[in-house]
Amino acid sequence: MKNNLIPIPIIGVPVVNGVHWVDRLIKSIDYPVDNLLIINNNGKGEIDSQLDDLKKIDNEFIKKLHIIHFPSNLGVASSWNLIIKLYLMKPYWVICSHDVAFTPGLLEEIAIATLDKEVAMVHPHKGQFNLGSYDLFVITEKGVRDVGLFDENLYPAYAEDSDFIMRLNNIQPKMIKGLKNIHLHGDEIAKADDEHYKKNGMQTKKENEELAWLLNQSNEINGEYLAKKWGNGWRTVQPHWNPFCNAEYPQSYITWDLDFVRKKYLGF
Repeated sequence: MKNNLIPIPIIGVPVVNGVHWVDRLIKSIDYPVDNLLIINNNGKGEIDSQLDDLKKIDNEFIKKLHIIHFPSNLGVASSWNLIIKLYLMKPYWVICSHDVAFTPGLLEEIAIATLDKEVAMVHPHKGQFNLGSYDLFVITEKGVRDVGLFDENLYPAYAEDSDFIMRLNNIQPKMIKGLKNIHLHGDEIAKADDEHYKKNGMQTKKENEELAWLLNQSNEINGEYLAKKWGNGWRTVQPHWNPFCNAEYPQSYITWDLDFVRKKYLGF
């Protein structure tokens, strides 16, 4: 074990399509990981066998590879929350997109960063406007206690990070943004600009045009929800202090509205 550090307890990866990216991710792991959890959100059985084949990859750094096949798509926020809940006794959780790959030394650097128990979040890439990138991030015990879980009303994807950014902005916990080592997002080194994201991000959309249309529609609805929760200033990270302007709601306040989520159902 490198530097006698404790292994990373859990890396969680939701996926809908594009199994070749997950294959690359697994092979890029170069530091001890106790649990690698792949959440199959395809819901149609289209990638079940491909994902199961990944168990044949022999990576000495991975102690256990878990693949969960769900009958329908949980959405990103629910998947992220599930990663935390399934391993609730762990001190931190590494969560990443399926189209990410680790470069040598990055996972070790992440493990070192989490030794500081006052840190709530670790963002290996500082992201646009120094807000942290959510293609790969770490949330710690302190982060869950102080900031909370992810808002599952923001089903299915691409808005859950915006809500979390509002809470982080208000609370201002200790965060680490920008590590020395890099990671790949898509085909290139992760960068903090729109052009890079358009080219290398949103791989799930690019695999399926119909799904891309549905996700764009849901994004509009989720934008309206964020405006109700944090005010119109959410787009410039100038949110209300209290969610929904209700002084009784803590920053960590989340709920789940059946009808609102059904409105955005992807059909699988």
